[in-house]
Order: sequence, then C-alpha cells, then structure tokens
Amino acid sequence: MTSNGRLVVVSNRLPIVIETTETGKRVQPSCGGVVRALAPILRESGGCWVGWTGTDYDETLPELFRGWGADQQYSFEPVFLTAAERSNYYRGFSNEIIWPLFHDLPSRCRFNPAHWNVYCKVNGKFADAVERVAETGDVIWCMIIT
Repeated sequence: MTSNGRLVVVSNRLPIVIETTETGKRVQPSCGGVVRALAPILRESGGCWVGWTGTDYDETLPELFRGWGADQQYSFEPVFLTAAERSNYYRGFSNEIIWPLFHDLPSRCRFNPAHWNVYCKVNGKFADAVERVAETGDVIWCMIIT
C-alpha cells in the first residue's frame, strides 16, 4: 500500500449486522476473524468496505452507515440485492456451483444458466460500488465473493 493509499475491501457481506430495535435500526459489528484482522488496517488507512448489507434496501441505511463509519474511522459502500438476486447469486451460483467446486465436489454442482446471468449482474453491482469509492493509490482487496 502506498503511504497515502487506503485499503478497500470487497466481500460478499459488510462486516456488520443491522438490528431493528424499538427506536429504529442500529449497526453492530459482526464477529469473525477476518473482520477483526482487517478493521484495524481499515481504521489506519481510512479505508472502505464494500459489500451487501444483509438486508433489503432501506432509505435510512446510508445515514446509519455514515454515523457508524465516523466512529470506526472507515466507511462502508453498501451493495443492495433484490430477493431474486440473492436467490440466484448467493444460494444459486455461489452455493450450488462455486462452493462445491472449491471443495473438490464437482459432482454436487447444479448448473443453471439463470444463476450465471445473475451472478454476472451482481458482480457488476460490486464493481460499480468499488468504482464509486476507489481513489488513486488505493489497494483493492477482493475476497472470494461466494
């Protein structure tokens, strides 16, 4: 990473959980080793994490993310997916093709052209999100999006 570059992480999900409470929605960090390992680097570089919110689109989420990100010293760039995209991209292509292939179980693959078409469309959404936030000198780290 250059001395002025940021880390931009791209993954299937943002490292957060959105909870609905009596007073509205709130963001909580998700647990996990990758989140714990990358959060300090993102804070130090003023980086950005690109990923699906884990929820349907909600007009209140961008403001919620800005507030949370200010506390964390890094930002989020949310990718919103429709129910059909989640079904074909994640449950379909990722779970029925990529996961078995990466685990040496090709006989368990269930190929469906609709899954591939939506997988390409959703990856385009992720690419557009990266393009919105990436700056010259940034390091873009794409985790396997499955």
